[in-house]
Amino acid sequence: MEKKTIFTFSALPYRQKIHVDGYYFGSQDKSLAIVGSTRGDEYQQIFVCGLLIQALRKLEAAGDFAPDAGIVVIPSASQFSMNVGKRFWPMDNTDINRMFPGYDQGETTQRLANSIFEEVRGYANGIQLAS
Repeated sequence: MEKKTIFTFSALPYRQKIHVDGYYFGSQDKSLAIVGSTRGDEYQQIFVCGLLIQALRKLEAAGDFAPDAGIVVIPSASQFSMNVGKRFWPMDNTDINRMFPGYDQGETTQRLANSIFEEVRGYANGIQLAS
């Protein structure tokens, strides 16, 4: 497993930086991308991603991945919203889920959506754990 930061929120008032991380398993081949929570009230998606990461870690350690299989799991796109108990982005009440495919020069939620979109682009299969 490799943990990689996909996006960093750095200009948050009264907060340390918050990282959106992806967990990579298997080979570099882009077989499956899984995205969990994109809203601040989607707790079960993060729980499912956590269980999935644990299971994939065990499979990878046992050598049970096909040599041409690569999986990425992105558990949460909106930890900031979760931390403050808001469904949408706390700064302007935007829905990150509606920002895709995003814009790399736009507002924070557009840049976040763009970063995730670019990271999962090219995968043969994708799953979003929607609410």
